[in-house]
Amino acid sequence: VIPKRFHLEFIYGIGIGVEEMECVAQLLTKSGCTMEELELPVDDDDDHDEIAELFSSALAENKTMRKLDLFFHSSTMTITGWKEFSSLICDNSSLNATYGSNHTLSSLGSGIDEMSCPAPDDLISNLELNENGNKQFVARKKVFLVHFLVGNAWFPLIESMNSTLLVQVVEFMNKIVKENGDDEEITRVG
Repeated sequence: VIPKRFHLEFIYGIGIGVEEMECVAQLLTKSGCTMEELELPVDDDDDHDEIAELFSSALAENKTMRKLDLFFHSSTMTITGWKEFSSLICDNSSLNATYGSNHTLSSLGSGIDEMSCPAPDDLISNLELNENGNKQFVARKKVFLVHFLVGNAWFPLIESMNSTLLVQVVEFMNKIVKENGDDEEITRVG
């Protein structure tokens, strides 16, 4: 039985190694995994980018994990590792990939924006967006922000759409506005 919350204490800078991380990551890929929070101390000597890739892959189909804290306090994480998490949270390679991204994970631990190589703003914004309980809204908003806005302007593709497709896009965006409510403005994330 996999617990909903698992916390391993960080003691005197000693973390668990890559082999142990691989075992834990394998558990997260199981269809019956309902774990929501995972806190593990990463060994300072391990390749944190490799660990980011490991857990990003493990969480690709996971719909329950909300908090993953690997205690990257003295992190050797680089932009490569952050890109793994960014792609997990909001894969911008296509509309379908963005819509199918992970919309559950909302925390990678505290201090990720204060490290020597801090998490990128778009990752932090998308983690915050994932805090919204309406996952369909989160998916639609990510699609809208990534694929239909360039800065604060509409994506030029809209101008060249045929009328049938344009109606579908407008309906899609209207659903975002209705789900978003009147008190929050849709703005670009990253």
